[in-house]
Amino acid sequence: MIATDTALTRQKTNWASVIVILSAGIVAAAYLGKLPPALPLVTGELALSLQVAGLIISAFSMVGAIAAMLTGVMIDLIGARRSIVVGLILLAAGGIFGALAGNVYEFALSRLVEGVGFILVVVAAPSLIARTTTGPKQRFAYGLWGIHMGIGTSVIIVASWPILEAVGWRSLWMGSAFVALLVLAVAIEILPKDPPRPTGGPWTHGASRTLLRAGPWLLMTLFAAYTAMWFSLLTWLPSFLVENNRSSIGVAALLTAAVIAANVPGNLLGGYLLHQNAPRGTLMLVGAAAMTVCQWIIFNADFADMVRYFACVGFSAVGGLLPPSIFSSAPIHAASPNHVGIVNGLAIQGSHLGQVIAPVLITYFVHLGGWQGAKPVMIVFGLAAILTSLAIIYGERGNAAAAPLP
Repeated sequence: MIATDTALTRQKTNWASVIVILSAGIVAAAYLGKLPPALPLVTGELALSLQVAGLIISAFSMVGAIAAMLTGVMIDLIGARRSIVVGLILLAAGGIFGALAGNVYEFALSRLVEGVGFILVVVAAPSLIARTTTGPKQRFAYGLWGIHMGIGTSVIIVASWPILEAVGWRSLWMGSAFVALLVLAVAIEILPKDPPRPTGGPWTHGASRTLLRAGPWLLMTLFAAYTAMWFSLLTWLPSFLVENNRSSIGVAALLTAAVIAANVPGNLLGGYLLHQNAPRGTLMLVGAAAMTVCQWIIFNADFADMVRYFACVGFSAVGGLLPPSIFSSAPIHAASPNHVGIVNGLAIQGSHLGQVIAPVLITYFVHLGGWQGAKPVMIVFGLAAILTSLAIIYGERGNAAAAPLP
């Protein structure tokens, strides 16, 4: 077992800080989701090629896939509060710069700045939650944190359409920057100061011990498999709705947003069950297995389209059990409270690796065999999540997950 900071265990849960942290995460998620609905307008105005547009869309994922773990190391050194503050500043700056962009290079740079801000916020947030909450309330707070992606992306998808039609994409960018600045002002006022920075040999030794444990890498693998399934579904669903159901683009967007939003009650249920001391590994396994079953229905043309759509909703809802279970595991698998950011960074890096890898694989197999060709890939992702969950359960029971890698 890892050592605990007695000062932390004595403090009361700071719910005001949790709400501010969640708000920062929702803003960051909205930044991630604001480009796809605006892409036709941005592409037309800035003369983006499809290849360049694809690279710009993947900027957030590439930043996370390359630098999330190193960001976690930096956050442990400079402090989670400072990282969230800097992240919000970068999000606001990127939004303003993007709104004023006059060419593709300026716009791409603005998205890169936003991507760095996004990673700083989402990697630092779980570490700050660990420092501002305790006991069962901490596990519930991780469930609350898990809703940031579902709320942020679904809200921006729904809200962007009237904004884009009324005032254009540049106003959407300026509006997002204003919201980021608003949350920044509240964060500076509410979030607790960072503790003294860890330095020297003890911190470095703890970082090495954390990276040599099996648990953080298992969490990274599980999050990669989960995100690969999630983004593969979001790649498939709009085309399925438009091509098979002959839905309009607007209706397809609303139905897709509903699937994303279904993740929120799953996150909250996961947080509640963790608050009731449900085993984290069991929640991971149940979520992974249920997602795999739902995938089998979703990609099976023998089922009616309505059944397949509701399987998408169920897939999203039950998948919501995984993020709070993963984030709440970070303090368990870190060598000390000062190394939680490293574990969070690895988990987020796995998430973004899944975002990068899944669309490439899905597109390749769909090209070979149509949308049914995606089914084997999705099942492989599901089986990987199930096996990793079993490994985490076994490791935590025998404390092997906290043991050095062989």
